[in-house]
Amino acid sequence: MPCNNFSSLSDQNGSTFDILIFATAKIILSSKAKVLFFENAPSFFEDNSWFVLKDLIKDSYPFFAQKSIEAWDFKSISTRNRTNCVAFSEDQMFRDFSFPKEPKGRRKKLKEYLDGKHIKHEWKSVEKWMKNFKDRDSSWKDWNLDKTFVTGDCQQINCVPKRYKGQSASSSYVLSDDKKNWRFLSETELRRIFEIPDWFEFCDHTPISRRYEMIGQSVSSQVIKAIGNNIAMTFMKKAFKSLITTSNALNKKVEQAVSMNTNGQLELII
Repeated sequence: MPCNNFSSLSDQNGSTFDILIFATAKIILSSKAKVLFFENAPSFFEDNSWFVLKDLIKDSYPFFAQKSIEAWDFKSISTRNRTNCVAFSEDQMFRDFSFPKEPKGRRKKLKEYLDGKHIKHEWKSVEKWMKNFKDRDSSWKDWNLDKTFVTGDCQQINCVPKRYKGQSASSSYVLSDDKKNWRFLSETELRRIFEIPDWFEFCDHTPISRRYEMIGQSVSSQVIKAIGNNIAMTFMKKAFKSLITTSNALNKKVEQAVSMNTNGQLELII
């Protein structure tokens, strides 16, 4: 579901998209899916829209598990605090599921996602940006700029909002080595940061501003893959338990079908 009206970077006016709730419920129920996976801004799950949707599908999906996860904790360098909810149609699959734990190990730096030196970018003046920022009469004047201009050695950047190409203090931009110029992160760099699969493609007519918006407001694949793997594990457990049950039932039938007569001969009961 769209998160625009629930994000902390918006006006948070809530249930603008109620009409989509009914369409969503219809699609979900028509799918006959065993598991549902929702990801959205935390405040969405406190809004009436969410409770209406749960009420519409609760007969088919009575088992819910929910957890807020910060993508940065899952080794993404882009911050993205979102609530993840998984709904199950079967009690046993719900019991077999658990949310993934934060991975351990080395954390990557921004420079590992940046384009090579052979790629040319358009650089802009930091001095000019700061002058415009200070002269602008807006609520962003007191915004902390620690992650607005970042070097390749940084390990955390701000999220990529809809207004990314509009030069916002809440975004992160690459700082030049001499720290006098800055540039936008490229589309390919953002794809690496969010771990968007290579097979995913935009339509040729999709404008670059829309591409940035769709990448920045989609999902952090690090979190989605981790939860998706655990969902897949519940299906594997279900299949394995079903196999054992079937095998035990078959063995029992075979044992009951074979007996030994008084002469010591095996008899097969048909």
